[in-house]
Amino acid sequence: MIQSTPSDSLNLAVIPARGGSKGIKNKNIMQVGSKTLIEHAICAAKSSALLTDIIVTSDNPKILELSTQYCISTRDRPISLAQDDSSVVTALQDAVNTMETINKCVYDNIILLQPTSPIRTGDDIDNVINIMTQYPDVEGVISVSDCGVFLPDHQYYIEKDGENGVDALRPFTDENNQRKRRQDITQSYVRNGAIYSARRSILMHQNKIIVDNKVPYIMPKKYICNLDDYEDLELARIIVPAWESGLL
Repeated sequence: MIQSTPSDSLNLAVIPARGGSKGIKNKNIMQVGSKTLIEHAICAAKSSALLTDIIVTSDNPKILELSTQYCISTRDRPISLAQDDSSVVTALQDAVNTMETINKCVYDNIILLQPTSPIRTGDDIDNVINIMTQYPDVEGVISVSDCGVFLPDHQYYIEKDGENGVDALRPFTDENNQRKRRQDITQSYVRNGAIYSARRSILMHQNKIIVDNKVPYIMPKKYICNLDDYEDLELARIIVPAWESGLL
């Protein structure tokens, strides 16, 4: 774990939680373990020692009402920023502008906490902020986990009606890489969705939360939990309670 250090930086956590969802209806207020997904994100943020402020941005009255009960800021997100094809970056920028107008400040770092990745702690958030503090040339941090058995060199896509008239497996990488032993492949990592951070200047002026000059914050692969569909939800309802109970 990265040693926690004092910081004079202003760090804003933004939790985006739209009401609509194609994959899981009312996803952000689904109960997973002891809390709803939005509450998992809020509680992790509130347990951080280095966050300056927290804001939930949503177009959903239930989500906004629930968030207000935790004594944090909320933004009733404009409908134009809450469509299925709306960019999360524009929602983040809107939240930053809202908070800076209210608090008459300019934040240094923006921390994105997606409710759909509920396994994270305040310590994880603080570790990410400490990386930003200790390495001023770094533009942002992304939480990642070891790919485990899902290595890029062993992955395929399906080509419909291939050469033999049936669906065919085609490698994403060079055919020769498919024959490599796992121990001979360079260790690879996948974004786990738990934490993204970026310098405020990059987010606001370059329209990026996934920045160019980024570094990893590595989390255990057993904590990978990202909800996109109902199968993910079923799995999360096993993993998250185990994590909350210290069994995972």
